[in-house]
Amino acid sequence: MDYLPVILNIKGKKCLIVGGGKVAARKIKYLLGRVEITVISKDFCREIKDMNGIKLVRKAYDSSDLDGFDIVIAATNDERTNKQIFLDAQNKNVLVNNATSKEYCDFLMPAFFNYKDFIVAVSSFGNSPKRAKNLKEKIKKYLEGLDV
Repeated sequence: MDYLPVILNIKGKKCLIVGGGKVAARKIKYLLGRVEITVISKDFCREIKDMNGIKLVRKAYDSSDLDGFDIVIAATNDERTNKQIFLDAQNKNVLVNNATSKEYCDFLMPAFFNYKDFIVAVSSFGNSPKRAKNLKEKIKKYLEGLDV
């Protein structure tokens, strides 16, 4: 794999999430309280509508929507739209994560948790997010039983 694990300082960054469904909701939870979040979609699931601390914009995606953002998450249910978001982001030098295709990502979002003075992250390189989450939970449970 051509990925390098890094810890990215996102303080003060602006994040655009394109998509209003359950996948977008999971990505929002991952970032909530860490960055300024704007969500663009034609419609939003109940979970997103009930979230505080995010800006919702009801509209179809346009490449100009990326202007002013540092990070974009392509989380629509349409692979072609997500790929276009990736291409647009590349042209504008905006970091992008594509929820439907790891080939069209600048970065992957691992399953992670904070433990004391540590951050523990697990990634399957986008091959099996559910397995990564399960392994993260096992590691978390294991660490909680130790005095590290």
